[in-house]
Amino acid sequence: MHLNRKGFTLFQMLMVLLIISICLLLQPKTQRTKTSLKYETMKLREWILQAQEKAIFDKTNVSMMIEDNMISSNNKTYSLAKETTCGSHHISFNHRGNTNQARTIECRQGKEKAEIVINLGAGNIYVR
Repeated sequence: MHLNRKGFTLFQMLMVLLIISICLLLQPKTQRTKTSLKYETMKLREWILQAQEKAIFDKTNVSMMIEDNMISSNNKTYSLAKETTCGSHHISFNHRGNTNQARTIECRQGKEKAEIVINLGAGNIYVR
């Protein structure tokens, strides 16, 4: 009896899958190197909240300066991703964590933009 030998055997199929798998493993990673604007603005929001909490817990006035992607507060300096800019802002909290000026901080990353809103008084902070 003569069998028709057209097609792949199981061994040949496994070898093809092995070669494809190795090629995919050797392929360079194509992950985005820049961080997302949403992540960067949430990070900035957290730093602002930390300054507000410090003012409340230490019962003192706390100031924060934002210059493009550099943030300084209480002799500490933080930086956002280099492609993220948030303009120039001075934020201050009194000993109760209240701010004396409402503000909207607009952060940009290329054509994307996000806003951090700080409400007057209680200083509620949110990202939109």
